[in-house]
Amino acid sequence: MAFSDLETLRRYLSELDELHVPSLSQYYDKKAGGFVHKHEDVGKKAAGDPSKASSATCVQSLTSCAKWEEGPWAQNSQGLVNTLLSQTWESAGLEVDNPFTVAWILEAVTALQESVNIVLDGDGQKRVEEAERILIESLQSTGGASVAEYPPSAYVTQLVVRILQRRSRLKPDISAKAREWAWSELRRQLALRVSESKFSDIYSLAYSALITVALSSPADARPEEKRSQQTALKIFFDSQNPGDGSWPLSRPLFHYPGVGNAYCFEYELLAQLLGQERLRPDLLNYIPNLITVTNALKTSYFPIGSAALGWASGHHPQLQGAESWSTASVFYFAHLLDRLVAEAIRRELFASLDMPYPTPREPSSEFAARFVDGDTEIEGQPQSLKKALLDRFVEPIKQRAHLVRRGRPLTDTAISAIFFGPPGTSKTTLAELIAEYLGWPLLVVDPSHLVRNGMDRVQAEANTLFSMLAAAEGLVALFDEFDEMVRERSLPDTETVSRFLTTAMLPKLSLINKRKRIVFILATNYIDQFDFAISRPGRFDRLFQIMPPNLQSKLARWDKVASKLAGLKLLLNGELSNKQLGAKLSALTFDEFEALSKRLVDAVDQQQALSIVDQEFKKCTLQQSPRDTKEAVSETWQKRSQKQARYIR
Repeated sequence: MAFSDLETLRRYLSELDELHVPSLSQYYDKKAGGFVHKHEDVGKKAAGDPSKASSATCVQSLTSCAKWEEGPWAQNSQGLVNTLLSQTWESAGLEVDNPFTVAWILEAVTALQESVNIVLDGDGQKRVEEAERILIESLQSTGGASVAEYPPSAYVTQLVVRILQRRSRLKPDISAKAREWAWSELRRQLALRVSESKFSDIYSLAYSALITVALSSPADARPEEKRSQQTALKIFFDSQNPGDGSWPLSRPLFHYPGVGNAYCFEYELLAQLLGQERLRPDLLNYIPNLITVTNALKTSYFPIGSAALGWASGHHPQLQGAESWSTASVFYFAHLLDRLVAEAIRRELFASLDMPYPTPREPSSEFAARFVDGDTEIEGQPQSLKKALLDRFVEPIKQRAHLVRRGRPLTDTAISAIFFGPPGTSKTTLAELIAEYLGWPLLVVDPSHLVRNGMDRVQAEANTLFSMLAAAEGLVALFDEFDEMVRERSLPDTETVSRFLTTAMLPKLSLINKRKRIVFILATNYIDQFDFAISRPGRFDRLFQIMPPNLQSKLARWDKVASKLAGLKLLLNGELSNKQLGAKLSALTFDEFEALSKRLVDAVDQQQALSIVDQEFKKCTLQQSPRDTKEAVSETWQKRSQKQARYIR
């Protein structure tokens, strides 16, 4: 999809996100100690008697979206858990200890245990174990869970399976039974669909596909199984009403004696589909369908108070107005759709630059393991470059990266940096290692991307690129070789396009830094010619000087060089006998030292070794003049770097 369409959808989802807590607050009953079914029920329930299914659904919605701590209910987390565990496990006249009610209660308790500091006493732990036993037994007979006299349903089975999986209580034999039952139901529903049977149930098809995905290892899944799951997904979305985005009503799951039949709710199912990470690549193809069902929310809501919205399931016409559980499901769906749209925007960003998309992966356990370390100064104190990068920049991002996965910003975290220093000092490599450590894709941008469609299109290209970066999240963006594009505007030889880009980039950089959802790095050799407005705080949080690796790290990396120097008596007890030799070796970049090592290992004596080092030193980067030097006596990169050190922060 076009970025503009994704951005429009994202804006509406953002508006819904702002209403999540205010809307569910309308259903919170402090006296009851939880959430009630209808807004009108607040204040009418007995103390310690919230609606179980409503409370469980609201808890799941809020905790999954990292919003539990934002509402009035947060102060009663422990009390709500105690209430849910101590009450009789039945709802709306259903049989006591039925798997539907028990699964919802256990999922809510689990969500609160994972989100806040919940302590279970002996009785509470026993009740949790009893709930687990009930759910396990519900699957033991056929692998499918049922309520009352109704046959097993994919909806209840998926509910039971997902909470047992979440609690690591789904034993292999029970998992195998549930998986077999789900595949049987999936194939049955596919056959009913092909035969156009009136007994076909599109919700059962989707939920059984969800179970098979959850209980199948990607490595063991057969191609025909994957095709069956994809076919089920296609049939589900093909069954959508193009007008209002709805789906045909499911067959009854069971009967509430006091209310009526229970059916599947499309937004609840959609949330489960979107929450299954292995389905997300396939779901990207159905964003237009998801836009249709999202747009339906704009006309089907019920206003509650002055700044809250609610939605009804529509299952029971005799119950007027919005319900808490369906409202919670809508907000959960909107949050997870926002996560899918974020992935779509990220992919579109790479595609717009004609770059292959590297799928996000698991973070690395060690930062820059293969990096040959250098030295830097932080606040006047010498420090390892690798340690400075890790402590002051990379590690705080990694520790809070879970917030980005949930659509939240990296508040109070440095997310942008300028890497400056002489050419060839591994600035690009460091950006790659940062992306690897975080497990985020690396997007490398150079000026050619802005001028690829001609100079008259530079402004449009820059606006599009920075708008997409501002909307993106969970990636590392490296702007490389942008020196000419961000030069000081007052310099007489600064080109018009550079002045424009410097001016145009300023608000965009501020916006990216304010949103704090990506890592943004600019690599340069000429920090001293940067426009101050670009490099000041608020646009870039950190400025690191990247110099050649230090001698100790080089000798550790190239042990054959260390052995040769030791054999020639130039290295004794780890120390060089010749200080001038040490200075020359220290000045070499990674690639320059690599070239030296290939020559040095063949040296037959000290004189030849020193001659080889001297030759490599004379042509090394730090001994060369920067291309912008106008002085009569050429200034070397060594001297320029000493002056540039003042920019470190």
